[in-house]
Amino acid sequence: MAPVPVVQVNDLNTAKACIKSGDQIGADKVLGKLLTENPKDADAWMLKGELCAKQGRKEEAKAAYERAAELDPQSWEAFSNLGKACFMLKDFDGAAAAYKKAMEIPRTGNDAHIGLIDALIAGKKFDEAGAVAEKAGAERDWAIYQRMESLRAQGMI
Repeated sequence: MAPVPVVQVNDLNTAKACIKSGDQIGADKVLGKLLTENPKDADAWMLKGELCAKQGRKEEAKAAYERAAELDPQSWEAFSNLGKACFMLKDFDGAAAAYKKAMEIPRTGNDAHIGLIDALIAGKKFDEAGAVAEKAGAERDWAIYQRMESLRAQGMI
């Protein structure tokens, strides 16, 4: 079996620079090349998800984050971003599942807790949202109220 090609770090940096500068076409080309050369590069899939999300290609973003999470099951960022993608597609159960998975991984950021609470509220699972808020150290009713107001302001509920 032939060795898996190693993706050049400068190619990833080029893709990041393209995304940051707004050159979505350039980023798409670089990422296409990277993923063709090494379809098992979780970082490239994460960038693909970011690019697709910026372009409003929600299903493709979700698929890219799913692939990144599959390739790097210890990446809480992959699962957290997958949760965000599911949430934007109004797949609140999928979002909650992804955020729960992110929270199982050490060094998870606060985003996963907040995202899980949002997904549970949007899915009308208020008791479970309250339990997550309490576990995270927040005052239950206040945390739910704040997140509900934020979701209302965004037009999500």
